[in-house]
Amino acid sequence: KDSLPRSRAREDLVAVGDHIEVEKDRLLNVFMEFGADICQKIRSHGYWADYIDPCSGLPMLTLNCNKVYSEVDGMECLLNYRAYNAGFCKILTHPRWGSAVYPATIFAYCPAEVAREVLGSYADAVTVPGDEGRAVGGGDVGGGDAKMEE
Repeated sequence: KDSLPRSRAREDLVAVGDHIEVEKDRLLNVFMEFGADICQKIRSHGYWADYIDPCSGLPMLTLNCNKVYSEVDGMECLLNYRAYNAGFCKILTHPRWGSAVYPATIFAYCPAEVAREVLGSYADAVTVPGDEGRAVGGGDVGGGDAKMEE
C-alpha cells in the first residue's frame, strides 16, 4: 500500500530568495531522515519500503533503478492535487496550504496494521484519513498526512 506524506512549508516555495532555499533544504533534510527511518522500520518487519529522493526522483533504497518518479505528477494523479507550470518548474498546490508544500513520497508494501504501528511510533507527523482526530505520525515533517488503503 502507499504512504504519501507531504510536508507543509513555513514559506510559500514559489517565492524567491535565500530564505526560501534554506526552507527547501530544511524540508529535504527532514524528509530524507524521516524516509530512511520509516522505511527501515517497515523493512525490519520483513516488508518492502522505499522513499524517493525529491531532488532526483530516484528511489533511495532500491538499487540499480534508473526510473524517475515525479512527486508533483504523483500527487496530481493519485490525490487529484492541482499543479501549474512556472517556467521550467511544475508547482504543486495543496488544497489547504497552497504552494507552501514540499511533496515527498514513501512507498511501502505491507499490511495496514504494520503501517499504522510504524506511523504510530512518531508524534504528530501524519494523520490517516478516517482518523482525522488522531495523530499517528511524527517528527518535524511539518503537518503532512498519509493516504493508506487496506
